[in-house]
Amino acid sequence: VVEGEAEQIMCSYNAVNGQPACANSDLLAGILREQWGFQGAVVSDFDAWANMVSFFHMANYTIAAASGLNSGLDQEGGGVTVVQHIREAIMEGRTTPAKLGLAFKRLFRTRIRLGMFDPPSEVPLNYIHLDRSMLERHRELSLVVARKSACLYKNSGEALPLNLDRGRFLVVGPHAVMAQELLGSYIEPGADPSNIDRILTALGRRLGETDGFLSAADSCSQGNSLCSSIEGTRVDFEAGCHDIACRSTELFEAAAASASNADITIVVLGLRYDAIGDCMNCSVGSPPSWCISSGCEFEGFDRITTDLPPNQYALVRSLRRATKGKLIGVLIHGGTFAMHNLWDDFDAIVDMWYPGLAGGTALVDVLSGVYNPAGRTAATWYRSDDDLPRNRSNVSWYAEGGWSYRFFTGIPQIPFGHGLSYTAFSYDVKALRAVVDPCETIRVQITLHNIGDWDGDEVVQIYKVRLPESESPRHSNEHDHEDHLPDVEGPRHQLLAFRRIHVERRSPSVVVLNVPPEQHAEVQPGPGAYKAQHLVRKGCLRLFVGGGQPGTGAPGQFLKIAVRDSCQVSQCRRGSSNEVMV
Repeated sequence: VVEGEAEQIMCSYNAVNGQPACANSDLLAGILREQWGFQGAVVSDFDAWANMVSFFHMANYTIAAASGLNSGLDQEGGGVTVVQHIREAIMEGRTTPAKLGLAFKRLFRTRIRLGMFDPPSEVPLNYIHLDRSMLERHRELSLVVARKSACLYKNSGEALPLNLDRGRFLVVGPHAVMAQELLGSYIEPGADPSNIDRILTALGRRLGETDGFLSAADSCSQGNSLCSSIEGTRVDFEAGCHDIACRSTELFEAAAASASNADITIVVLGLRYDAIGDCMNCSVGSPPSWCISSGCEFEGFDRITTDLPPNQYALVRSLRRATKGKLIGVLIHGGTFAMHNLWDDFDAIVDMWYPGLAGGTALVDVLSGVYNPAGRTAATWYRSDDDLPRNRSNVSWYAEGGWSYRFFTGIPQIPFGHGLSYTAFSYDVKALRAVVDPCETIRVQITLHNIGDWDGDEVVQIYKVRLPESESPRHSNEHDHEDHLPDVEGPRHQLLAFRRIHVERRSPSVVVLNVPPEQHAEVQPGPGAYKAQHLVRKGCLRLFVGGGQPGTGAPGQFLKIAVRDSCQVSQCRRGSSNEVMV
């Protein structure tokens, strides 16, 4: 909001400290405009202003209109249910013309900045036209994004990358022939499937399959129907399941038989965002029981289990028993899920998330080594529902003993920040100043060595670490500063900085990452709910600098930094937090 100079802010549906976010003057006026200096407009989330009546039990829309305007809300998102009652709110003395004028002023400021009152020929936005050349540029960008987002979680026995010049391939799973399902949430339901790069089509094209095979791959998924199999010259397809929900096992036998004759079996599985199909039946107060195992995920439907549809696990187990060749797992999804037998059954696991327009090509590039993956998961993958609180609708995920990566004390299946590469890295780290003042930016110099045979990216991460002294490892600057200082308290682990760096094989690269005081400061209780203190604490700050969290097998080293004194972040002059290459 501050550093990015946001022009418009959306207030949310929920209440904060008992007050609807869109009628919360402490948030919209106190923090947003007074503390952060925001000058733009605030718009409600779709119907969030109207929800003050339907969900938060305000007496009527006239009162809701006044509550929003008086709190700093400027625009209704989703309709005119509330704003048409502003005149009544003013007539009843619940708000004032000045409040309404201020909202108009903020909104028209944005419209003026957009050039909406300038001659059309002078507005650059008017020269943006959707055409085929723009689609190709978007596809190129989509390929870059999908490649960089790909996460390699497991690669047992260097199962990847694959040699596409030999062997017979089998692809299993409905996701492999679906198009719109690769785009994820908030996509246009009418998107032209011919513009979307399916996984099977991309692999068939790379393996030199016939036009007939490619056409069959592109037409296999039509609406709610799915073909069961396609036979190619070097790659075959078996659906394994009739759909992503996989309620039937009748196609398992054919998939297992094909896997027994394949050198490499690639299984594509996961979840689905279905904006127009049967998932919409789950978006109700009491969804049907089948929604639990449907694989659906979207706005309006909270998954109540971390599991995939059960038969997806069973399909993989049957394929593992059938094949002596490599079994590669490819994940398509948004939210995380429990791996269960998938972790042991797959030789390698590649996570593509919802990869977008060029998802098929990006995946084949990763599987074949055309592109060396380096993505890191931005979420913690729990082993099962047992790792989560029973009452997940009313629990703090960030408090001491919570369930985010910062506090979780269990053993996750895949830790936040994890991701592998086809090459390997080692670290030499040092603090450019081992003793710092509280308002001083900590600068860490990392010499990153690519010790493998592949050019590749590494995501260097700096974590603040809290460990009992008995578990404390030796630090790279063990005797460089005041060892008598007490440890700085805080979460078990906390990501402070990161940067993605490309390093050529058998070569080093040097980078300096900056950690400004606000990044390692603690939030301390203050005199009120909105008066928390952002405190830089005196003491020994323990850092881990590496390719992932400490204790997860990621390469890296520990550091100690001595902070001389304590002070509020508000007392510090804001400095640059950008990383610097040297």
